[in-house]
Amino acid sequence: LLPNDSSPVILLCSNEYSAAINTKELNTISVEFKEKRDGALKTIAVNAKRARGMMAAFIAKNRAENIEDLKHFNASGYTFEPSQSSNQRLLFVRSA
Repeated sequence: LLPNDSSPVILLCSNEYSAAINTKELNTISVEFKEKRDGALKTIAVNAKRARGMMAAFIAKNRAENIEDLKHFNASGYTFEPSQSSNQRLLFVRSA
C-alpha cells in the first residue's frame, strides 16, 4: 500500500489474524461467511475458511475492482446479505 492510499483493503483472513492488523490506519472491509442454523446465523470455521478461499479466487478470476463486484459472489450457496452488511463489513449467508 502506498502512503495516503485510501483504497480499501479486503480482509479475507480469520478474526484471529485480522486482530493483528491496525485497522484504524487502513480503510478495511471485512468479509464474513455465516450459515443459517436453528434460526440463527452461525460461523462454521471450516466452511468460512473455504468460503474465504473461494472469495479470493472469485476476486482474481473476475478481476473485481470495487465493492459492488464482491457483492456478486455466490459460490457454494453463499449470497450477499445487504440488510446485515455495512460499508466496513460484507456478510454472506447460506442455509445449512
